[in-house]
Amino acid sequence: MSKSKAFLYSLGAPALYLLLQFAVLFSISIYIIASSLSDGIFPAVQSEFNDFIFEVQDKLLALTLPALLISGVLFLLILLISHRKKAVKLWESIGITRAVSVKTLVLAALAGLSFHIACQGFILATPVPQRWHDANDLATQAFADMTLFTFFISGLFIPFIEEVAFRGFTQRILHHAFSPWATVILQGVIFGAFHANALQTIYAFATAILIGYIYMKSRNLWAAMCCHMAFNSANYLMAFIFYAIYGENGEPGGIVLALMAAGGTTLALLLARNITRKGAQNEEME
Repeated sequence: MSKSKAFLYSLGAPALYLLLQFAVLFSISIYIIASSLSDGIFPAVQSEFNDFIFEVQDKLLALTLPALLISGVLFLLILLISHRKKAVKLWESIGITRAVSVKTLVLAALAGLSFHIACQGFILATPVPQRWHDANDLATQAFADMTLFTFFISGLFIPFIEEVAFRGFTQRILHHAFSPWATVILQGVIFGAFHANALQTIYAFATAILIGYIYMKSRNLWAAMCCHMAFNSANYLMAFIFYAIYGENGEPGGIVLALMAAGGTTLALLLARNITRKGAQNEEME
């Protein structure tokens, strides 16, 4: 497979997932607007129109997590149906059914947790434009409430779907045309580019490099998923720790942030380096 062809094919699954997200969110938006208009809410002046738009945004925000759940389920169904028609077993093709040791899963999860700490340190310690933080807050406000459903979607479900799309498909396809490290870096660029704003793009790219490296070493998507799930779930753990230590509006000092960034990165890399394939699985990615 040529490099250009592999690159285009590697975008297929992520593009499908992103398209389904937009389609579901757009459909919900149309339903909300139609429902409001049917109730007799007709904005006649600018102030009423602004209030109407804010109301639609609030309702859409409340339904964002269910929308992500629906789009993720649709994504998996489409993949399963398309692979079944081709007589290809989806889970085997992307490495989910391969044997993996408990040690590998634990190391991957700890690497994800450590790297989240590192990213928190870098983000809080590095001066970036305030608009980057504002855009990031806007993109993640649907995940702000610490409920069980929010944790399930952001900490478990989305990492599962994204690993299927980006490591199970994107990285595996790129592997056929590029060197191992070029593949890891390229899938990181693609993963970062698929995120909503500059700040997310930066740490998504860095995180994808770590996860891609773990997938390359383990040849097992469960290891990549454990790393990703631990990274996302650490959002809630770090928020709880920061609140307990520094209060609602406080944050660590410069020295603590530097230790978080350097220590978290070092520990994550050491953990990832110790990940190996199960048994004698030294074959290339299919």
